[in-house]
Parts: sequence; C-alpha cells; structure tokens
Amino acid sequence: CFHVIGRSNNFYTRPLFLGPLRAGTVESFAAKRAEEFRQKCREVLLRVEKLVSSPNEWEHAIVDYLGSVKQNDSNGKVVAYTYVGFRDSFSTLMRDLRGLPPSDDRINVKWAHHLVKKCAAKYYCEKTWKIENLHEVIWTILAQRPSMRKFVVQTLGKDFKDPQGAEMWRVCKIPADARKHMAHKSKEEHLDPRTPNPPYLSIPESVKPIEFVRHPSHLKRVANLLEDYANDSYPPVGVDAEWSSYVSYSKATILQLAIPCHIFIIDVDEIKPDILVNFFEKLFVGWKLLKIGYQFDEDLIQLRSAVQHCSALYHPKNLICIGKLVKSLMKESAERPDVNLDGVFYLGKVQRSEECTEGVRTDIVSTEMDGNAWSHVANCKEDVKTRLNHVSVDISQSKPKEDEQDMKVVEENPLLKEIRGLSALCERVLGKPLDKTEQCSVWDRRPLRDLQ
Repeated sequence: CFHVIGRSNNFYTRPLFLGPLRAGTVESFAAKRAEEFRQKCREVLLRVEKLVSSPNEWEHAIVDYLGSVKQNDSNGKVVAYTYVGFRDSFSTLMRDLRGLPPSDDRINVKWAHHLVKKCAAKYYCEKTWKIENLHEVIWTILAQRPSMRKFVVQTLGKDFKDPQGAEMWRVCKIPADARKHMAHKSKEEHLDPRTPNPPYLSIPESVKPIEFVRHPSHLKRVANLLEDYANDSYPPVGVDAEWSSYVSYSKATILQLAIPCHIFIIDVDEIKPDILVNFFEKLFVGWKLLKIGYQFDEDLIQLRSAVQHCSALYHPKNLICIGKLVKSLMKESAERPDVNLDGVFYLGKVQRSEECTEGVRTDIVSTEMDGNAWSHVANCKEDVKTRLNHVSVDISQSKPKEDEQDMKVVEENPLLKEIRGLSALCERVLGKPLDKTEQCSVWDRRPLRDLQ
C-alpha cells in the first residue's frame, strides 16, 4: 500500500491498520523522499498514535479506512483486527522509530522453540553446523528464557537422540546476566582466517592479523589510518555489519571494515555512541572512500538501531552494492559478445543457493506483540507464494512461446543467469564460494570465537 501513499490522507493512514510494521520498513520508505513528504508521514504517525489510548476511536478509524473491523484474508477467511494487537504493535513501532530501548528484548518464546529445533537439525542432521554453533544459540536462548530448559533437554534427548547433550544442558548453570558472555571451550575449533580453507575463499596471507577494536584509542588509530588511505581517487573499503538474530530487538553489534592489508572489527556494543557517531560521520560521509557492501540497506537499519541520532547512517555517500554492480556489468557484457571474460568471470560455475536459518535474519518476532491478536498475518509468506504461483501459471498459459524463448536465451548465455547470494557471487567472480557456517552465529557474544 505504500506505493500509493500521498494521493490522499486515506493512503497515508491505511497501511498502519493492515498489520504490524517494522521501523526499518517505514524508515526505508521515507528515507529518500522530499522533506514535505517525510513531514506528512510524521504527522500521520502521530495522529494514529493517539488511537493507541482509545479503543473506541480506534474502531471508528478502522471502519473509516477499512470499512469494517472484520476483513477477508487471501483465502476468503474472515479475520478480525484486534485493538490489543494494534496497540502493542504500533507502540513498538513508535518506540523503535524514536530509538528508545525496548522494555523487554528477550526472544519470543514460540520463535525460540522453533529455533532450538531448527538449529539442532543443522548440527545433528544437516551437518552444516559445528557443536559450538549450536551451544551458543542454546546458551543465549536459555539465558533469556530459563523456563525453556526442559524443552531443550527433551528436544536433544528424544528428538535428536543425544542424551549426553541433553544432560549437559539439564545441569548447566547460566547466570541471568551472562547471555553475551561465553567462555571459549577447549574443544572449540581454532582457525586463522588467513590460512587456506578449501574449497572456500580465505583471507590472503599478505593481510595483517585481524584487529578487534574495542577501545576509543584503538578506534582513533583506525580513523587515522583510514584518513591517510582516503584520497581523490576514492579507494575502496569493504563494509559489513553483523547482529544477533536471537533477541526480539536486533541491532548491529559489530562493523567489519576491510582495506588492502588491514581488516578491522569494530565492537559497536563496547564503544560509546557519541564516539561512534563521530567515526561514522567521517567514514560514511566525510572521507573520500568508496564503501562497498552487499545489500547494505539492512546493515544501515541495524546500525541506526545501535547508534541513534547519526545522520550519516541515513544519508551515506559513495556507498555501492557489489551485487547490483556485478548484475549491471553482467547485463552489459551479455549485450557485447566481443567482450572476452575468460579468467574474469567463471561462467561454468554451478549456482548454489544460500540459506541462513530460515527467517533468522529477517523474521524477528517482537515479544511485545500479541501473537494471537495478529495471527492473521502469520501466513503472509505462504499467501504471497501462492499468489505468485498463480500468476506464473497465468503468464505461462498466455505467453508460452515468449517464456520458452527467454529460457533458451538464459541457458545459452550464463551471463543472464541470476546469482543468488554473496557466496554464489564470489564463486562466479573469484572462483570459490564463501564459508557461510558462521553466518547465523551469535554475533553479540563476547569474546567472539576464532571462526567467527
């Protein structure tokens, strides 16, 4: 509904009554608009916020904008929009937009149950996780939800046939304030990122040891180095943020920076916000650097959640997405058969699909939302998929010859094949994929593991 916003007051307001909205969605929608448009959005949000304290006015507004409190979902089923669901979700939205800390950032219980089983399957069944990956997830969940200990024990013991693992968690003592503090285990695997890690990419040996930046004095040295590195030719710096997906309110916990011969991991949790604001203003706006990220929009949202009132995180300069750049170059190259890409682009690489723990990075459920009240939106992904499948059938029936021709062109020209994910992109351009084992690890734990 946001694409029609601005035609009338109804279109400004209607999306706010259709279901929960994330602050990041609202921010991304309004970020690059004119100030007049942004001001209109603020006025609408403040006006709707008044309905939070009045069930009667909320019901009148629902009838005015939607026609009825009851609506039909995509399957024709009648669903009711509840006041409690609206109140809780909208309050959370406004709190996040204002940059206020949540009253309770513990992981949602239902989501935690799902994650325990999903992550256990990655270790026991899929063999894509190491034991330390599973241990840190269970630790961070039990530190937030001690009442889930029995569920964890039963899941490991009965569902995954690991009585020893179940017993370990039955007797394990986890202090209430120790969610982020996990000691290294003696059996934990250690690996220098600069050593070869076949069949995956590894950091060149010419790169100096990775620096974990936790103190203002260290950050100042990094700033001095980057300032000297920046010049009128805009040299590149790789940027990537990480955050924990095992809390209800996620925010960036580290920012990774890479230039030739140097890699820095900035501890966003440890350094004071005002110092980070000053650093980010220079990094994203002031210095003449070409920042290169991959789908960095979400990273910016998470950084804004961690460091409020930093304008550079809303309007960064000279920031490009390497995925979009390669896609553009592929399209251009496909139209120029005279271009020789041998040794530059690995055309024969098989497409790999990247998958993080399903929904971990994006589908964070807020503990302050009433799950029952908003159950009608729970199957939105399935509904969208169903509709897309239906549309694809219609298209295939109406334009079979065009589709067959398009598929033939794609098969003949690898440059037109879609590249899904950064690992697949690296494999096509650099010849090797990335090791994604740690992608969904607990990034706000301290200390980080060597493999992280």
